[in-house]
Amino acid sequence: MIDADTFAISYQIRSLAKVVPTTTVTTFINPSTSSQVAHSRLKKEQIRLSHLPGHLQATFESVFIPRAREVFGYTAPWATPDIDDLTSSWSDAFPSEDASSFNVIPQKLVEDRLHAWRNKFASTALTYLQNHVFPLLESNLTDARAELCTWLLSSEEHTRPFYFRIYEEPDEEELAAGEEVKGLFQSAIVSAVLGTHITAISAIPAAERSKRRPVGALVLTIQAVSSVCYSV
Repeated sequence: MIDADTFAISYQIRSLAKVVPTTTVTTFINPSTSSQVAHSRLKKEQIRLSHLPGHLQATFESVFIPRAREVFGYTAPWATPDIDDLTSSWSDAFPSEDASSFNVIPQKLVEDRLHAWRNKFASTALTYLQNHVFPLLESNLTDARAELCTWLLSSEEHTRPFYFRIYEEPDEEELAAGEEVKGLFQSAIVSAVLGTHITAISAIPAAERSKRRPVGALVLTIQAVSSVCYSV
């Protein structure tokens, strides 16, 4: 029979014990390292948001990705975004994380978001034409659509009608004087397509936004509308 004093001493002795990572066994892998090793064995196309550490996942989508899209927007279209700019955006979103945490996993997720961001321009251009432009035609048939798209793509590459808020078929003298052509890149369709980018970065506080202009996003807007019109 164990008396109360003996039990109390035994309990105190056991309570002093603690589990610590093994450091003397050469084959031992720390749990955090084990997770990194497991991720390193993933094929690139297998990487998903769930492979990010759990405490980063929500902020990755809500804070970091809008900042990454801002980098996409001022990068030359179809060029690879600058890794230093993306790493800086990562540090802004995760100030308590080391910059080295922007490794192969978040970089692959950024590639996925980049592809989706680019595709959004074309899908928005098509949707806008189908829902807001073609229904205004007197005859919303294939020939009428093709005729309209031919007109939208007419003139010189830098003065195509769909770029402008007002475009009234000026002659050469009027065009040179800027008459009848107003609001470059302010047409409804350009505003709608480019607006998808503006919406995509709207979560960034105004004071923290880049001063660089979204020239890449604008070029993708023009390319998307042109591509859709060519396909009609």
